[in-house]
Amino acid sequence: MSFAGRGWPRVPVVGQTAARIRFVALGLACFLTPGVAWGQTSNIVLRIKPKVGDTLFTRFEQDVSMKGTVHVHGSDTTMTLHTSLLLLSRVLVQGSDETGTTITTITDSISLISDGHPAEPEEIRRAMEGQRVQLHIAPDGSAAVIAVPPQLSADIRAVVSGMPATLPDGPVSVKQSWQRVTSLPVVGDADKGYAAVLRATYRLDSLSTDGTLAFVSMHGTITRDPGSRPLANGLRVSSSGTVTGMLCVDRRRGWWIDARATIGLVSTLVPTATTAATPVRMQTDITQHMHTASVH
Repeated sequence: MSFAGRGWPRVPVVGQTAARIRFVALGLACFLTPGVAWGQTSNIVLRIKPKVGDTLFTRFEQDVSMKGTVHVHGSDTTMTLHTSLLLLSRVLVQGSDETGTTITTITDSISLISDGHPAEPEEIRRAMEGQRVQLHIAPDGSAAVIAVPPQLSADIRAVVSGMPATLPDGPVSVKQSWQRVTSLPVVGDADKGYAAVLRATYRLDSLSTDGTLAFVSMHGTITRDPGSRPLANGLRVSSSGTVTGMLCVDRRRGWWIDARATIGLVSTLVPTATTAATPVRMQTDITQHMHTASVH
């Protein structure tokens, strides 16, 4: 099912493969560093630094519910779409220095179900399964693309490289908070630099008894300025929403092992004066869960 047609404008954030998986990166980011004595609650350093040679297996699940309302012929018309994604991948840890860690991610399998039915499975599998993306992960959790298959779209590349810095700049104490402000790419126009803004507050809630695991909560807002340049099809987009989540960091392993996020986003798509389209209001609700295991 697509919102395109039936009086609905063709919107790049709906009904396309890249759009359906664009939230894969949203909400995925965390922390680490080894060796805190039992009972220590201050001067805790959180950094990403997995061991070279490790292989990390990641399971990522996502549910997206979208509800769009458009005013057509004097009345409101509402359509809904529900999509479930399951992505299994490997992370090969290949190198490390003081600036960060070099990894290669390999997509082992991907499954996308839309309203109870497979959604473009062959197209998605051809585009994603078996693909390798090489990244440089900084100690603060931010990512930069080193090498990516040319067949992957600019949107997907932007999402991969858009992983934000989430860790504090220095040591923190249990119950201490820190803030991050990050620009997120807008799918469909990633190569033009359009972006929404994520403002998030993170808090180190607690440590496990032996100090190995760090439990971090986060909450924040996502906004896109309605005065931003229009998208390629002439639509202007204003968005606002909230993000809440939980992250568990294995400080000994140097990697995040569990992450959960809930995202609620309201977007209004309004045509410019030169565009023949109908305004659309969209409510998007997303839940994400990522779990990582390692094999040495």
